[in-house]
Amino acid sequence: MTQDSYLVGLIGSGIGPSLSPALHEREAGRQGLRYHYRLIDIDRLGVGPEAVGGLVRAARDLGFDGLNITHPCKQLVISHLDTLAPQAEALGAVNTVVFEDGRAVGHNTDVTGFAASFARGLPDARLERVVQLGAGGAGAAVAHALLTLGAGHVTVVDALPERAAALAVALNRHFGDGRAAAASPDTLPKLLTDADGIVHATPTGMAAHPGIPLPAELLHPGLWVAEVVYRPWRPNCCAPPARSAAPRSTAAAWPSSRRWTRSGSSPGGNPTACACSPTSPNWPAPRPSGTEARTEGRHPVRTSIATVSLSGSLTEKLTAAARAGFDGVEIFENDLLASPLSPEEIRARCADLGLSIDLYQPMRDIEAVPADEFSRNLRRARHKFELMRRLGADTVLVCSSVSPLAEDDDALAARQLRRLAELAADFGIRVAYEALAWGAMCVRTTTPGASSRPPATPRSGPASTASTSSPAARTPRASRTSPARRSSSCNWPTPRRWRWTSSSGAVTTAVSPARAASTSPGSSDM
Repeated sequence: MTQDSYLVGLIGSGIGPSLSPALHEREAGRQGLRYHYRLIDIDRLGVGPEAVGGLVRAARDLGFDGLNITHPCKQLVISHLDTLAPQAEALGAVNTVVFEDGRAVGHNTDVTGFAASFARGLPDARLERVVQLGAGGAGAAVAHALLTLGAGHVTVVDALPERAAALAVALNRHFGDGRAAAASPDTLPKLLTDADGIVHATPTGMAAHPGIPLPAELLHPGLWVAEVVYRPWRPNCCAPPARSAAPRSTAAAWPSSRRWTRSGSSPGGNPTACACSPTSPNWPAPRPSGTEARTEGRHPVRTSIATVSLSGSLTEKLTAAARAGFDGVEIFENDLLASPLSPEEIRARCADLGLSIDLYQPMRDIEAVPADEFSRNLRRARHKFELMRRLGADTVLVCSSVSPLAEDDDALAARQLRRLAELAADFGIRVAYEALAWGAMCVRTTTPGASSRPPATPRSGPASTASTSSPAARTPRASRTSPARRSSSCNWPTPRRWRWTSSSGAVTTAVSPARAASTSPGSSDM
């Protein structure tokens, strides 16, 4: 009888926020299989990487069908296996263990996974000179993939010089002399001057390994960036200076003429993960998922959910958002005020869960008000911006005014919003403006942005809403026709927000004044 139910797991460090269970179980379901995927986190078990051999033996004794292996065990596990597949033997690293007839067989599918993602994300990238950060298990696979794809020369940089040197020797032995070299981190400024691209293949940037591997100022126009860290869902490799605008999607310009891709694409379809099934490492290429089909030919969607959309305490909401596979959250101020956690503790909790804090929503009724009221609003905003610094949020969501004090004066609203954006810029914060579909001065508009009045600042922009009052917004499909969509809610139909951004990631265009709420029955959505 053919087996259709499997018990599998992932061994690694700091893997609590991993998407592997959801990715594998979903793909298994599409293949007609039943998967039970378990995380075996050595940090939670209180053991070191050297315990991987005992964990593999225990998994086999407990009836596991196979395992995935991740940082920092991909190389350490080899001595505890019965045999290696040719690819794993060539790489000296294992990411998949299959239990066959009582034997533990090591495989490596990172090469094909990275190569497929790279070819899809950066199909026309120049590969004459590539710099790679990381020479561990993932780094070995990525370097093999790059040279297989036709890279002329790969320079491997690692914090452990001897590890980089060993990988370079192995690459030259496999691909021919002169194809690879090792270098130390202090040579990066010179190396990147002439490089076509850089690949990040270290765990730096993950929740359990915070930080960035190199300063953003080392990048230059024309340099592409690829990385293998897929959670949190933002470019960790060369994070821009604090509070500056970074793109939120995986195929975005980063910034200007720089390009960035991430191995694994989006949570909807991860070739790396689907290729490394621990029960059948040679599964056929998976069918395109719904997310892949929707994003074919354009940037993958990055998901973020508002905490106001969820029930429970803020801690429970953040945990639920992470488990549901969201990339980030919009924190509603009432949730923050009701939480016993400090802003710093909330920031750390989000990082542990692999969530980014994409928006903070503390203010409304800001604009189109008398001067004395606006002065009070600015003082209030300053306190909010100081709190946002502690929270680690760089974008504030301001809802359009429904105050009885609001005046029907577009120019006044634009001036005051411009002043708010200037104050926000002093704190390194961007302003996203949401035109609400209710209030005393709503008007009907049939063209997105038709009633906007641009303030002269790059630090503010519209966060448009598709409301339940609009027939055009009653289905997700209708919303997909709007530009630069950015979803902030999981229940449909409920408000969905998105922002227009410049090529550098900064929000650019106008805000709609108080009277320009964007939807009414039969109207289009801003």
